[in-house]
Amino acid sequence: MDKQKIIILVLAVVLLAGLIATKQSSWTPGKKQGVPMEEVVSNSGGNQQGDNKQDKNQKDQQDNPHAGDNTDTEKSPHEQISAKIETNEAGFPKNIGGLKLVKFLSGQNAIKSIEDLHGTTIDVTNGYVATYGEGDHMVEIWVSEAKSVEAATKQIEVMTEKITNNSDVFMQPSAFQISGIKFFQTKGMGMNNYYYQKGKKAYWISVKGVKEAEVMGLIFRVL
Repeated sequence: MDKQKIIILVLAVVLLAGLIATKQSSWTPGKKQGVPMEEVVSNSGGNQQGDNKQDKNQKDQQDNPHAGDNTDTEKSPHEQISAKIETNEAGFPKNIGGLKLVKFLSGQNAIKSIEDLHGTTIDVTNGYVATYGEGDHMVEIWVSEAKSVEAATKQIEVMTEKITNNSDVFMQPSAFQISGIKFFQTKGMGMNNYYYQKGKKAYWISVKGVKEAEVMGLIFRVL
């Protein structure tokens, strides 16, 4: 197995772990796909436990009407991860893989830079460009936000077609899929490049001299 395949495999594992953490944050205990809640509670013996717990809560409330007023809301795994990462006003990490955020563009300035990267004008509503580190150790994040999911999908398709058929700068892209999200990887401009779509946003991440799986996992979870 060559180095590129090993990097993609490790990256896939890290991204999958991030997706699992994110999905856990929205999972509701006790609910099963296609199974009525009453059946789940009945099969787990939850009715009796729930009644006992409710009686106890009512008794505690009667004994101390203010009980629970200062109870902290438990954070999901995804929120706990994000809470530990210092970000700028747009939600981009101030540090990635030990590299500091040295340049950040948003709005029209970012859109212009993204259009320069594409070599043409693109129909987007917003954009972000973040640069971390410099020289032999760099991470660049390009994000464009389209008017619709379909428009973002079209951007990825056009980008892939150009790289595949008309690029002297980038190598043929390879693709892999994790939980329904398709990632592309290509080498070029002295960097390893990944691009993908999440909703209305298209992402292009260029990395050099960093632990790629760790960096990509962090970006995917936070952004």
